Amino acid sequence: MNLFVANRKMELERGAKTSLRRSLSGWYRQSCRAFTMVEVAMSLAIVGFALVAIIGVLPNGIQVQKSNRDDTIINQEGTMMLEAIRNGTMNFSTLTNMVDDVAVYCTNSQGVPKSYTNIVLNSPLQIMGLLSIPVGSVYQTNKSGPSMYATQVVAKVRAKTGTISQQGTSKDTRDFAFSYLLQTEIRRFTNYGSYVATNEANLLKAGLSLYEIKLVLRWPVYGKQGAWRAGANHQVFRTLVNASVTNFLAAPTNNGIYWYYLDPYDSRSTNVAGSQQ
Repeated sequence: MNLFVANRKMELERGAKTSLRRSLSGWYRQSCRAFTMVEVAMSLAIVGFALVAIIGVLPNGIQVQKSNRDDTIINQEGTMMLEAIRNGTMNFSTLTNMVDDVAVYCTNSQGVPKSYTNIVLNSPLQIMGLLSIPVGSVYQTNKSGPSMYATQVVAKVRAKTGTISQQGTSKDTRDFAFSYLLQTEIRRFTNYGSYVATNEANLLKAGLSLYEIKLVLRWPVYGKQGAWRAGANHQVFRTLVNASVTNFLAAPTNNGIYWYYLDPYDSRSTNVAGSQQ
């Protein structure tokens, strides 16, 4: 009897071990099963769609970053140039490195237009004198004919602000520097109201000699010397300054060239040479 019980117990233990071994073997085979080709293909498709979406958004992000950087540079440049012109800065030494070209557009008393391009730029004094020409002021006298009166001044400028690579301080990097077209308009401000609007003496008595300065910065810049053109981006800067305008006969020949400077520290009225109303 005891032998029977012992044999039965051994058979049960052997069966339990066999069953456990079989179950563990099946679990191991199931856990080690690889992905099928269909599952791999679906995974690759999902990753591909995600990459296409990311790559599609990336250029837009780069363009937005570039646009923000350009706007920051233009804001800094516009403020700097506006302050330089309104204060009549004559010792702005970096102007000769920044300004590549200045064009002065004029008409005579008969309305015949003429443009002065490819002007040789030699000094900051000359460049500031050209940028500060008031609208309607004489630019060139002509003893053999009518004088020419300025209607617009446009300069091609390389940015002073921004990174070193964008400034183009050396000849090798100038072509890659951030550039813009600077259009200057300086006009006598007359919108004072009925009290002084039509009477110059009232303006002098009130100590008012206001000029409106308007700068238009356009970018990006294309073209070549004497024929620059700009893209669709532009920004306008305006200010008023209580100042006199001093003119300087830069070329005292038969066809004299005039430069102009604002003097905000002297608000007395100074006659602008040949000012065309």
